[in-house]
Amino acid sequence: MDDGTKASRSFTDPLSNIVVLSSVDIRRHAGEIQASDLPLELLPTFLHEMTHHWCFGSPVGIAQILLFYRARRTALQHLLQGERSNRDRLWTVADAVIRYEFAQQLMQPLAEGIALFAEHDASTGHSDLISEPLRLAGTLFAQGLAVRSDQRWRKLPLVLAGARLTPLHIRRKADLLLQPLACKAGGYLPGYLATKNLWMINLIHLKCSLFFDTDFFLNFFRSYFYDDWSMVAYLLDDSRSDIGALAPIADHLQQRMIRFATDTNRPQQALDYNREGVSNRASVQLHSKLGELTIYYDSIGDDGDLSEVGKKRLQALFQELFDEWPADDFQRNVVSTDITELNLSHTITIGEADLEARVKGDRLEFIEDSERLFWMSAPEKLEDGWSGTLGMDFVVNSSPTALFVVLTLENDLVAVLPFGKSDVPEVLRSSHINRRRRLETARLSQSLVKEALDDESVEVARNHARKESGRLIERVYLSRALAGVSKGDFWKVCRATRKVGFLSIFEQDLRRLADAAAVSLCAPLGHTLESLSSFHEWAQENPYAAAAQTNSTIAAALGFAPFLIDEQDIVASFI
Repeated sequence: MDDGTKASRSFTDPLSNIVVLSSVDIRRHAGEIQASDLPLELLPTFLHEMTHHWCFGSPVGIAQILLFYRARRTALQHLLQGERSNRDRLWTVADAVIRYEFAQQLMQPLAEGIALFAEHDASTGHSDLISEPLRLAGTLFAQGLAVRSDQRWRKLPLVLAGARLTPLHIRRKADLLLQPLACKAGGYLPGYLATKNLWMINLIHLKCSLFFDTDFFLNFFRSYFYDDWSMVAYLLDDSRSDIGALAPIADHLQQRMIRFATDTNRPQQALDYNREGVSNRASVQLHSKLGELTIYYDSIGDDGDLSEVGKKRLQALFQELFDEWPADDFQRNVVSTDITELNLSHTITIGEADLEARVKGDRLEFIEDSERLFWMSAPEKLEDGWSGTLGMDFVVNSSPTALFVVLTLENDLVAVLPFGKSDVPEVLRSSHINRRRRLETARLSQSLVKEALDDESVEVARNHARKESGRLIERVYLSRALAGVSKGDFWKVCRATRKVGFLSIFEQDLRRLADAAAVSLCAPLGHTLESLSSFHEWAQENPYAAAAQTNSTIAAALGFAPFLIDEQDIVASFI
């Protein structure tokens, strides 16, 4: 899933959970990575993609990945059997793929909404809980200022301000507000508005004051929807097939959103969550004859018996996939790769490149056009005088946080070198699969499924499922994103915003839309609007007039005031 901006091609692959940060260039940034001083302009994209990675490592995320493994495994068996295969197996493949595709499409707007909240809104406050994306950002940006300070994490808002309160990031936020209010192209704006709408309701109507800490809200919100074992139960309900399995999954997500907007016990839930912290997270260990996987989660809004059903169904699927080695070598390699991918779920490759290198004495030097870029201690496997091309991956282990360099020679592992005194995780020692090969494997998996489903009648069924799922997904998100719009105006607003989002609300005035984007970025960081005046030209006579006009314009169109204003301070932004 990419970050939704036209200028960036960064993405997180949902099949392998591999993060690709296209703006990180090893040749330019290697020294900055080592010094925990990545350029601040990379921080918003970093937060966006790290949040995707964080969500995909949850119970719901793992269930989606295992659904794809089942679909790909069934497709592969169908192809290998050739003429001996039958239509029953083909329809088994189709059922697995339809369910997986729907799960991806249904959850994508929510995944994007959470990632966009991390990118534009999340900032540390009074809670001692720090979300995984912000914790990683604190160790990799601004020379680790947020980690080194006496009051740990209290300076992180300064680091975030340096990345967000800029002309470049105002344009990024304005571009988000220009996105279509529709779910077909990833659902960025519907997912983001749904997330902000649920935050606003909890903050104002349910009086959950802990959510003024926007990073705490990010933690809580992600757990509520991605640590949801009931959703896992619906995703893996094999008593229903193809299109019949879709509506219960969508209905559950919609009901979950309604509960998040109406549960008057939310302030107490938030207090309990803040008090218990990550140290009291629960865990489930999936086990089979070929491997194990531990999944950590928080039980917020647990559905009791249905949650237990979800755990049992995920365990059953894990055993179905990994309880015995297939007979032929090709399928054995597929299973082995799947197990490795699951065990790499706590690792994030933030940059990779193939670099020319040479060993001089005890130094491994990386060169370009005969000039040395940087150097490190030479690994034992490379002798003095060696020269050639090495693959280099900068890998972050998210739990616990540590940074490593993985060196490969023609995809064979040369060394894993830690920064500092961190121990190298066994999964990095035993795996020599670099990011490029992992992405190639993910693409091959998708092509295998596509080839297996190259059947006209199956494609008709898939197209029908896509149309049905599209209607279900629009219903879930648009009803929440436009919760303040009256029933009489609902479809009129949908039509007006379907192509250019908020631009239609601002009567095609890009300057007013840019003002709204600029004001929205100040609120979570506690900065005054005047702090933007040195680089942002306001469409109104002053920034407070711009905020007031934005409030009245959006309230008239969407039924809510986007900025919570206390005297002249912007306390919160709901766009």
